[in-house]
Amino acid sequence: MTTKPATAEPRTSYIERTLRLLELVSTLPVQGRTATVIARAGDVPLSTAARLLSNLCAWGYLRADHQGWYVPGPRLVAMSVMVRSTLPALDQLEAAARRLTAEIGESVTVGQLVGDNLYIVARAESEHAVRAVNRLGEPISPSTSALGKAVMALVPPWRRLQLLDAAGETDPQAALAAVGPELELAAVQGYANDEEQFAPGLRCRAVAVLDADQVPYGGLSVGGPAARFTASIADSVVPLLQDAAEQLSLANPAHGPDRHQAS
Repeated sequence: MTTKPATAEPRTSYIERTLRLLELVSTLPVQGRTATVIARAGDVPLSTAARLLSNLCAWGYLRADHQGWYVPGPRLVAMSVMVRSTLPALDQLEAAARRLTAEIGESVTVGQLVGDNLYIVARAESEHAVRAVNRLGEPISPSTSALGKAVMALVPPWRRLQLLDAAGETDPQAALAAVGPELELAAVQGYANDEEQFAPGLRCRAVAVLDADQVPYGGLSVGGPAARFTASIADSVVPLLQDAAEQLSLANPAHGPDRHQAS
């Protein structure tokens, strides 16, 4: 009887390792960002990390400063600036998140549509030790998160299906039918709820932020542990979210002209 060899774990590709190190250089604290630290954080041998970092420097994506710490190079900086320029009103959204967190005392997340996907583009953390932690660039579920539902509530059915399909739903029609009543409620009341659907123990409220044509281009959400961020507290802060969203609307006369002048 022949024994079938065990299937080997898929090896991490050269490209994936390179991109992982590039991401680490963008997210690790600058101080002490040496090849050794990056290799440890990326779980790759030091010799491999040194070779990949050298390549990234040669290609202009990174550079090593006089202390041997790796920092973004001109090509990575240029990419970051170009990507940032495609996200409307990002400076204002970041400022709004910080202001809302200071007022409410819970973490605030900003999401924006990039194509057919929602991503976290800004985040202001609460000072509480117990809080949900999210990373910039993480995708946002359009059907289980409050922010996703706030956006979906204000777009037509065909657009809802696009967002669900892009999020990886195997049956977008069924997913839309399941979340449909919540979307209709969100459209009527002007905000969306998440009562521990996205994550156990987490309660959120969210509103959409509209562009100059009154179409959602993103949203604001506030969330915290359900035991602390009770339903009554969550509902009481909705007007703060709505006021912020109104000020961030690209149709707002106080906001829109500044954006057009800068572009």
